[in-house]
Amino acid sequence: MLTGTQYLQSVNDGRKLYYCGEFVEDAVNHPMLAAAFRNAADGYDKVYDAEAPHWFRMPHSVEELRTLLHDIAGWDDLTSVTLSGMMALVTAGARMSTKPEYAHYVERIQKYQQYCLENDLRCVEAITDAKGDRRLPPSKQDDPDLYLRIVERRSDGVVINGAKLHITAAAMAHELIVMPTKAMKLGEEDWAIACAVPLNAPGVTVVNTTYAPRGTDDDYWPVSSHHNSPEGFILFDNVFVPNDRVFLAGEIEHSATFAHSLGLWERLGGTAHMVSFADTLRKLVAHVFCQKSRSVKRKTQGDLIGRNFVFRFQTAHHLINAGRESRVEGDCQLGHGLFPQRSRPVFWTGLPGHWRTSYFLWPAHLCKSQPLVGSCHILPVAAFLSSNHNWRWR
Repeated sequence: MLTGTQYLQSVNDGRKLYYCGEFVEDAVNHPMLAAAFRNAADGYDKVYDAEAPHWFRMPHSVEELRTLLHDIAGWDDLTSVTLSGMMALVTAGARMSTKPEYAHYVERIQKYQQYCLENDLRCVEAITDAKGDRRLPPSKQDDPDLYLRIVERRSDGVVINGAKLHITAAAMAHELIVMPTKAMKLGEEDWAIACAVPLNAPGVTVVNTTYAPRGTDDDYWPVSSHHNSPEGFILFDNVFVPNDRVFLAGEIEHSATFAHSLGLWERLGGTAHMVSFADTLRKLVAHVFCQKSRSVKRKTQGDLIGRNFVFRFQTAHHLINAGRESRVEGDCQLGHGLFPQRSRPVFWTGLPGHWRTSYFLWPAHLCKSQPLVGSCHILPVAAFLSSNHNWRWR
């Protein structure tokens, strides 16, 4: 396993990073990126164990999943995202393993996961494409690279072109886990590509933005001055990917499998962080209202406790379903039934500027009084939150 210091040394690997139109020579000391790299290094030190083979174990039971959920709440963004990516690959591989023609992809996924664990690497998922005119499929776009695609197939691998947007902590990772953003159809085989790409691979460029404060007054930015992550616009310019890192190359049947598998684990991690944040938010708001009337304090705390309860109830609900519906194949928990189709949680942010609002999609059969959206209901579970809280976009 790597220490935080070793991690900071490992990212000095020739990666091409840009910020505000300028090439970043020294990322770990860059004034707008340094805090994020320090947080990632601290995350390494937090999970470091010289005697442990890996920093996490694949859950094989409900109790192990509960333990993992507890651990996630204390991890940094990059460690949490790495877990989501690793588990998404394992889950996707399990779903592909039902047919023998995908056996070589499943084997590659297993070997790649072992490689990342043995070398204690951090990974981010590169999923969101530029998309262009969203009324049109990938093959009908003015620029075919608006969705990442295969531009050349070789005997030893493939060459890909395109871009991935809004990738949290991309600049800080060692590896990019690339996957299709949607289900592809007949004629769109070149866009059905899932693979792993080192961040320092020739042809990869990351253009960064960050909500790190531009000032130096920590009192004005008490949270974001110390805890922030950059978002990366990742460009792939004729990037060669060897066969052992290709997990899907044209098989449209499974073009959406990776994204669906990622959603399963991303939401699990997101829920864990939200529960922890709700506890802190309740205490902070109670402090702010300490001079207000007793009735105002009671109402404010009651609302926050109720919303916190919703998050905790959701977590417990899915852990119960995990025990009832998940199944084990081989030596890993596959998670087929951890989040049933009708009860998958979905989070998104909805307001521009420095204020954000978050809503939670709850299965229709569990709530009858809220406005209906599709087969789910909307519960406003967190009011307006400042940009000091790090929402993770995909």
